Amino acid sequence: MEQIAKRVTDFYCRKQSIDPDVKVIYQIGFDVLFSTILQVTAILLAGLVLHHVQEAVLFLAGFYLLRQYGGGYHAKSRGRCLGMMVVLYIWSVCGVIVWTEIGTNLQLYSLAGMLIISVSLYLRYAPLPNPAKIFIPEHTRRNRKKAVMTIWIWLFGIGAAILCEAAQVWRIMTITLFVVAMLMLLKKIKG
Repeated sequence: MEQIAKRVTDFYCRKQSIDPDVKVIYQIGFDVLFSTILQVTAILLAGLVLHHVQEAVLFLAGFYLLRQYGGGYHAKSRGRCLGMMVVLYIWSVCGVIVWTEIGTNLQLYSLAGMLIISVSLYLRYAPLPNPAKIFIPEHTRRNRKKAVMTIWIWLFGIGAAILCEAAQVWRIMTITLFVVAMLMLLKKIKG
């Protein structure tokens, strides 16, 4: 992705659409954009292959929304990030399938357990610092407020899905929250 981003940035510099003084910023932006497009495409394709496209869309929405202000573990390369994200999505779909097969009481207990663990970790650690971003204390406080608001919105969505008896929806939303919380814990453990 870095090479493609460099070529696109060079192209725009030659066309004089980009000021050469800020070329590096554009190159990083294009790299992030292309990597994100690749991640979204990979997850949607995996959802299509696994016949769980709805879960893919919800996983992506939750993953990006919750991690935007919560933070979490970051892989050392874009390739590892992509691989890890696909594996986490497939694991999440497997969780939804297994959850469908277990009894109602066990589903409710495991839902409650996952939500308690996930929300506790998210609220305890959000926002985690990202070495690629520099935050002043004011930004950290602002992101903390946004992280708390985000988790409440996500929990409201899970509650609405439960009330509407949309089992596949609350299952993938809960598992996605759990995945994000585990990535936060991993980041905290690894430092």
